[in-house]
Amino acid sequence: MRQTRSREQNPIRQVAERLVYSNRWVRVYFDRVGWSDGRCDHRTRIVEGEGGEASGVVVLAFTRPGSLLLVRQYRYAVSRQLLELPRGFGQAGHSPAQNALRELEEETGYTASKIRRLGTLFPNSGLLATRTVVFLATGLSKQEGSSQAVGQEGRAVELSMAEVEKRVAAGKITDAHTLAALHLYKLKYPRLGMPPKE
Repeated sequence: MRQTRSREQNPIRQVAERLVYSNRWVRVYFDRVGWSDGRCDHRTRIVEGEGGEASGVVVLAFTRPGSLLLVRQYRYAVSRQLLELPRGFGQAGHSPAQNALRELEEETGYTASKIRRLGTLFPNSGLLATRTVVFLATGLSKQEGSSQAVGQEGRAVELSMAEVEKRVAAGKITDAHTLAALHLYKLKYPRLGMPPKE
């Protein structure tokens, strides 16, 4: 059973955990819960990947000042191709930073010499027990032998921050992780497209 905070902080407590479906990517629970006023109810909870700190990562990767790597992904659930920041599930036994570096290399063919944690997102806190850790990656280098091509026709795409913002404003970049991570970055480092110096 999951640990919960005090009733003052958390008006709902878990009474019983019930797993109704699972596969290698997701676990779906239909939990019995109790309210602080004595009422009982049920809540659906979905855990992606390994859960906890290993739930997921998203990476803002700068090839050079003002140039950001994005990835073209066909997302079956929404039946369309999206332009996104590199992201994915974490693996248990690895730190969020290690997971971020792995996702970056798998999706773009780049490695990073510097990685910095920017913050944490809860993509859909009403349903998903999932957290996504946002990272800033700099000092990028292309891995030899990588099959990932960077260009307009490749899976990985390099765009200027100005172009990224134009596409966001035009509704051409709509992935929630990407939009939230870009906003978090701009709040922390408001100078357009310029990662902080080490």
